[in-house]
Amino acid sequence: MGRETTRGPAPLLSLAVIVRNQASDLAELLVHHRDLYDEAVVVDTGSSDDSPGVAERLAGHVHRFPWNDDFSAARNHSLDHCHGQWILVLDCDERIDPRDFRAVRAACLGGEAAGFILEQRSYCQPTGDPAFVPLPCCGDVPGRPGAAGYVPEPTVRLFPGGKGLHYSGRVHESLAEALAEAGIPVRDLGIPVHHFGHLQGLEGKRRRTSLYGRLLRSKIREEGASPRACREMATQLLAEGRRDLARRFLEAALIDDPVGAEVHRVRSLLGRLDLADGRPEAARVQFHSALRIRPDSWACWADAVRFHSSQGEDDLAVRYLAEARRLFPVNRGLKELESQVFRARGR
Repeated sequence: MGRETTRGPAPLLSLAVIVRNQASDLAELLVHHRDLYDEAVVVDTGSSDDSPGVAERLAGHVHRFPWNDDFSAARNHSLDHCHGQWILVLDCDERIDPRDFRAVRAACLGGEAAGFILEQRSYCQPTGDPAFVPLPCCGDVPGRPGAAGYVPEPTVRLFPGGKGLHYSGRVHESLAEALAEAGIPVRDLGIPVHHFGHLQGLEGKRRRTSLYGRLLRSKIREEGASPRACREMATQLLAEGRRDLARRFLEAALIDDPVGAEVHRVRSLLGRLDLADGRPEAARVQFHSALRIRPDSWACWADAVRFHSSQGEDDLAVRYLAEARRLFPVNRGLKELESQVFRARGR
């Protein structure tokens, strides 16, 4: 259940998890991270397997929440039961590399009350997703063989407890609004969360795509097509193989909010689409625009590096990489990208 903590009246770090019929994954999650968290809060949303029993044995308790087609509601129920000074949110099929545990806890002890982004890497076989990042060696994933690459998604996973923060959105739930309203800044921790759910086979992927598509369409009907919702819908449409419609949603997001918080992510995704569709000059414009908008985002730098490397523009790739490494010296993703770029230079 994590180590005992002597850092004050509250535990330092609570791990918040929601689960449904993932007993084996839940057990692995709790055991794998037991040297990272001080308290584990598990919310079961209606399991018919031994997930509640696993939670009782390894976390000391299980909280029940009937599934209501709303991921935010379930997440928020878990947050309501966390006592930690900090909260880390993970899913049962996600892992943080043990080499990164110390850095996560150091962020909790660092004194800055911020929401920290940990890039989710959803490992999978080659797909039509333009965001797909190939691994240099098939199976080069901590503790899990067989992945050809991953799709990155930066999300806030680590944030202060006791601030009344809650998720919004029934699917692709987010803390962005709550953090902004509370005046809490967002920082990039430079540590990945390894997500293995997409390696569970075609049937599991179909179920997930169907569920997310249904909930996302309900979300848009209820909340409207905000730029963020348009980007999320575009990602969903790409998973459904509807690339032309995905592009229309992204272009609509730029028209509706050309300078908003989502613009760099929309432009990055458009750049990946352009590159996959054989339009490298259009992709160049999108990637450079995203970087101009958010030079504080290591992901935007990484996109620019990958683009120039893919075009055989090695000198530019190295130049952008050097600047990114100067700005984000401890970022593990950039260290990995550096190795890939220098391997590619030997082509």
